[in-house]
Amino acid sequence: MVMCFRAKGGTVAIWEKPPSGDPMAPFDNPYDHLEYIRFHSDLQYLANNLISTNISINHALVAGQIGTGYSTSAGSGSTGTSPAIADGRITASNLDLYTHSLGYIPLFFVLYNGMILSGGVPVQFGSSQLRTVSAFATTSKIIIRDIGISSELDLPAVTLQYDVYIFKDPAADPVLPVFQVKTGAPEKLILGQGKIQAGQSVVRKAEPGDSPVLNFPLTRTSDTRNGNFRFLRPDGTRGDTGRYAGVLNNMDYMPVSFT
Repeated sequence: MVMCFRAKGGTVAIWEKPPSGDPMAPFDNPYDHLEYIRFHSDLQYLANNLISTNISINHALVAGQIGTGYSTSAGSGSTGTSPAIADGRITASNLDLYTHSLGYIPLFFVLYNGMILSGGVPVQFGSSQLRTVSAFATTSKIIIRDIGISSELDLPAVTLQYDVYIFKDPAADPVLPVFQVKTGAPEKLILGQGKIQAGQSVVRKAEPGDSPVLNFPLTRTSDTRNGNFRFLRPDGTRGDTGRYAGVLNNMDYMPVSFT
């Protein structure tokens, strides 16, 4: 294995020399040669994070509802009333979680009970009620999408806490050097004209003793079967609704932390 390094034109890269073809190809086109890249300042590393923890969000009550029947007409001309079509109701709402005012849509994590939210994570269960949440970003806010499902019984209001990790887009500063390393006190590291600098908090694979540690899912975390839902947590526990009849039993994840 031959490792290569180059700092030129505002870009810094470390890569493994390909076994054939242009040896500079990973430097010039990193996205086409990710298998050889060890570091490339043109890639978007999760850094420069804004963190806000224990944000309380009030989720509203979803009133219960008893379904109404409908009249049927048989071929003989007789009529009757069917059983209830369905009980309950479904509501959807957007709840402001955090205002970042960055002016662009950032990469971010939202955590609930230490779990990174994927789409439709169940956060409240009843005997036949359910609340799921997702998160999305705009150019100014991180927003919780709340889906509440009642039955003939209410889905109660609840206040839940969330953590937010927002990552600013890396931006080069033309007055900074492409590459600079200084040992001693204070240490200094500048890569790609400041896209990566010493002192930044960068997401990386967790090591023993790191804190905090987030479990980043690598495979799917939820499934629906038989009209019901299963959500997997990194600790191996499951959240099922009703008579889930699928086969989702395990998930893969990577523990990550911050330098």
